[in-house]
Amino acid sequence: MAETEIIKARLAGDSTERELTVLFPELLRPLTPKEYQGLYASIAKYGVRHKVVLDDWNGIIDGANRLRIAAKLGLSVDYEARSGLKEKEKEELALSLNLDRRHLTSEEREQARAERKEGGGRGAAQKRLGSTRRQEDCLGNC
Repeated sequence: MAETEIIKARLAGDSTERELTVLFPELLRPLTPKEYQGLYASIAKYGVRHKVVLDDWNGIIDGANRLRIAAKLGLSVDYEARSGLKEKEKEELALSLNLDRRHLTSEEREQARAERKEGGGRGAAQKRLGSTRRQEDCLGNC
């Protein structure tokens, strides 16, 4: 189990930083250095273009990478609050949003979806995706 990560970030409409908890750190593999650099450059140039998704308790369902980068750049971030979701629903939403946005091959997407359906557990998709990942540049759409 991964250590709990807290990101201090400023959300749109807030005058102070909030402490936000990364809920599913092992759901998918981390961004490659090229993907991270591409996302960083995109956010530095255009800001955060996709809202982050939070639960009722300041848990990050989607957008941890964007929040980390925005915090480094001193930017505030728009967010969408999702209330009343059960833990499984949050995890399924996180996976769905990431699979739709990340630069993954068709095989990687199907693999991750199949593992979630089979109950492979958190991290199973990440381990397999990390070992089969094609090295592609992130063009700011991560």
